[in-house]
Amino acid sequence: MNEQDTISSLTGLTPLYQNQLFRYFAKLDTQEKLEALTPQRQKFHLIKKENNDVSNTTLTLASMLLSIDLYLKGIDPVKRRALALRTKRPVRSEKREKIVGLWAIVRKLRLEEGYSWRSISAYLFQYHHLQVSHAYLHELWESIETKIQEEIRQ
Repeated sequence: MNEQDTISSLTGLTPLYQNQLFRYFAKLDTQEKLEALTPQRQKFHLIKKENNDVSNTTLTLASMLLSIDLYLKGIDPVKRRALALRTKRPVRSEKREKIVGLWAIVRKLRLEEGYSWRSISAYLFQYHHLQVSHAYLHELWESIETKIQEEIRQ
C-alpha cells in the first residue's frame, strides 16, 4: 500500500478532497490556521494508538487533514464561501498582456499603415502567432488610446 492509500484509509478522505482541504487551509489567515491546527496533536495520538506500524510523517499529515476538515465543517457556510472568494484575484488576461507587449506594432499598423482591425488581427496571427478578434483589438484601442490622450491633456 502506498502512502496516499495509507493516508486515505487513516482519514477516510479521498485524495481529491485532501487537496481541496489544503487549498482551503492555504487561504486562511494565520490566526485561523492556528485554530484549525489546534486539535491536530490530539488527532495524531489517537491515530498513533491504533496504527503503530505507520510512520510519524504519514500520521502527522493524516492528523493535519482531519483537524483542517474538522475546522472547516465547524465554520458556517457563509464564512466558508467568503473564504473561497477571499483570495480570488481579478484574472489578468494573458492575451491582453501579449497584445500590450506588441502595442507599438498595433499602433504603427493602425496609424501609419492604415490597416483595418481585421488586417491587424490577421497580421498578429501570421507573424506573432497570436489569435485575437478585430473587435477585441478595437476595444483595447479605445481603452488604451483614451488613457494616453487623457494623460497628454493633463
